[in-house]
Amino acid sequence: NKHDENRRIIRLLFLHKSSIDMLWRHSEILIMVCIYKTNRFRLLLVNTVGIASINRTFTVGSYFLSDEGESSMLWIFRHLKMVYDQLYLLPPVTIVTDGDEALQNAICSFYPFTNHILCLWYIIKNVQLHTKQIFRAEALITRPPLSWKQVTERVREQWNSFLESCYPVLNAQTEESFNKLRNQSRSKPLLMDYLSDELLLKKAKIVQYWTNNVLYFGTIVMSRGEATYSSLKS
Repeated sequence: NKHDENRRIIRLLFLHKSSIDMLWRHSEILIMVCIYKTNRFRLLLVNTVGIASINRTFTVGSYFLSDEGESSMLWIFRHLKMVYDQLYLLPPVTIVTDGDEALQNAICSFYPFTNHILCLWYIIKNVQLHTKQIFRAEALITRPPLSWKQVTERVREQWNSFLESCYPVLNAQTEESFNKLRNQSRSKPLLMDYLSDELLLKKAKIVQYWTNNVLYFGTIVMSRGEATYSSLKS
């Protein structure tokens, strides 16, 4: 654990002996879930789980943090690496996380050669939020001006059409299929700017054509980590 100048705990790590035993046997895949301030002390919980060879989920460790800054995430991986080193384990093959930037940067710092996969549920929700805002902004500047009802209907139509084309792209089995999204979006500069940042730069972490090349046991969402957290909380 770590204290501040007032001797209050600001970082706390829980590791159980049985978890360490399981990690020694199944250290290849880690899933890291950030749970925001659901405890009485309003601390961030980063729950880390692994996957056993019989497809069972086990808890590796639980980290309570007073903030979600990069120094806190580096603290997590510093201690995680200590555990791996003490067990004489190779680095994890793959780590699955949500879109937390500080967590992603910490992975790059301690495990630069470990595969990193982003939770597909997080990506889809993020895409839904941003694309809807983009379509609404474009509808509002249409000339002649549209009524609010017409704006709402146009946004709904464009949004639904885009999402229908987006899901197959995320599940694309070839690079050509993935590139269809870029071609469909060229006529919309705002949308293209967002997709360039959110999807095109992260395609190796979310699109099946690239993720199928790494070991991840089919884990593309955070449900395993969230399920263990529900058990822990109960």
